[in-house]
Amino acid sequence: IRVQSNGLPAGCYTTPEMLTEFDNDFEVDFNPAYDPTAPLHTPTTVSEIDAAVCDIKSQTNANVPAASNFVLKGAATLNTVLGVATTGVVYMNPMSANIVDPFYPTGSYATEKVDLCLGHPQAQGIYHYHM
Repeated sequence: IRVQSNGLPAGCYTTPEMLTEFDNDFEVDFNPAYDPTAPLHTPTTVSEIDAAVCDIKSQTNANVPAASNFVLKGAATLNTVLGVATTGVVYMNPMSANIVDPFYPTGSYATEKVDLCLGHPQAQGIYHYHM
């Protein structure tokens, strides 16, 4: 299956920040052969699970399972992108750029603001949702 999008929401956009088009263009097998007995990651501790799920620096195109036959066709990197909505807007990982929960952050980080569709642009203007 090939996914192509400019990443801009079709409607419901109410955030005051400017948006930037996102050259989202890639191919993957729609229903790849998958062996559940051979996972990509085998975490055994809480810190290993955190590293696999929450560390946005570990989420790169290189970590896409080979069985999916992922091919990047666009100019934009897809690091931290987990999926694409039917509207073409990307879903990013559950953590903010500060590596905290964007809606219930710890420490002195501010809660990220979202519009009525629960999306918002990141620093480069790419509109997205969080998983």
